Amino acid sequence: MAAMLLAASISGTAVVQAAPHDTSIAIITESMPTENSDQAGNNADGTGFKSRVAEILNQDAGTVKGVKRGDLYVPKDTKIMLVLQDPLHSKRVKSGANFRLKTAGNLMINDVIVIPKGQEVIGRVLKAHGNGLFGSSGKLEINIPYVETRNGVQIPVNGYVSGYGKSDGGAIAVAAAVTFIGGLFMKGTNIEYTPGQLFCVTVKEDTDLDATPDNLEAAMASTRPHGQNLVVKAAQ
Repeated sequence: MAAMLLAASISGTAVVQAAPHDTSIAIITESMPTENSDQAGNNADGTGFKSRVAEILNQDAGTVKGVKRGDLYVPKDTKIMLVLQDPLHSKRVKSGANFRLKTAGNLMINDVIVIPKGQEVIGRVLKAHGNGLFGSSGKLEINIPYVETRNGVQIPVNGYVSGYGKSDGGAIAVAAAVTFIGGLFMKGTNIEYTPGQLFCVTVKEDTDLDATPDNLEAAMASTRPHGQNLVVKAAQ
């Protein structure tokens, strides 16, 4: 058995390719991991508890935290489905690179399209490295920070995904018993997401749409020009 593994490793046949994901099944994204997070939600000075009490009182008063009175908003935990446009491969992408996605459908508030189907969304590669020697697997960490509305509001989303390929540790243990050189030819798999892969992100917090029920339709009109707007005074 060990001899067969060693022969396979030297010939290169033991290197396994990454199995493709089923693009029709959405990958559920998560919130970005935070260091030293307080699980109880309380700081040493008790401010966590105080802010929670204030939040409850605001809810009782009919207000929504972070939203101007009278404005509409995208509720926290709203699900948005995205479709990957660019291939992502742990051995071929670089940390810090951007990649493109598009919304899979319309997001509507009060029968008005707030985020249209086909809206471009930009994600970022946080970490990427390919599979390596001695059965180490590839790794790919990505984040999708926000989805933009028709009127330019950036809706923050939980869009973090950390993916790993399969390691080849079992085969390496056998090969290492035979020879150190054999282990050099054993590799784990890479992680890969192909165009068409679905990602399901969730809205991180109640987000003000800068529009009221009366002007929502006008604010989100597809014929209205949207984009970055600079207010500049004439030079004196």
